[in-house]
Amino acid sequence: MALQLAKAAGAHVTAVDNASKIAWLKELGADETIDYRAQDFAGTGRQWSRILDMVATRGPARIAGCLTTGGVYRAVGGSVSVLLSLLIGGLAYRSAKKSIGMLMVPSGPDLTERIAQAAVDGRISPLLEAVLPLSSVPEALRRTGSGEVKGKLVIKP
Repeated sequence: MALQLAKAAGAHVTAVDNASKIAWLKELGADETIDYRAQDFAGTGRQWSRILDMVATRGPARIAGCLTTGGVYRAVGGSVSVLLSLLIGGLAYRSAKKSIGMLMVPSGPDLTERIAQAAVDGRISPLLEAVLPLSSVPEALRRTGSGEVKGKLVIKP
């Protein structure tokens, strides 16, 4: 969904995921892709103005090198130790005009209405891989944790 929202806003998107999802990400609109198992985006020497990291694994020093001046990095998930290092250690990069922290998603009817309208207008499309029975939770968690899931899995009791 983040990729679709970024493209709808006119962004040039570099998507980072495992090789099994590269073609799918390109179909969704990614301009460039990086297979994280083959190459660490933080080691490419490239810089981005915005980075959304769904599973943070790098500390603030590594991330700061990937950001342009005025760049923003936000982590959505990751281990507690990495997330804390980003929140605390990220403060050191403010003087370099680099913002490093966690994504705190606002909620409420205005945001819901804007996202729903984007879907109605065809600018984004919710991606549902499967609806599964409650008995499938262990397998769904395993697949999600290993990076196999494309889109969302819904568990139906």
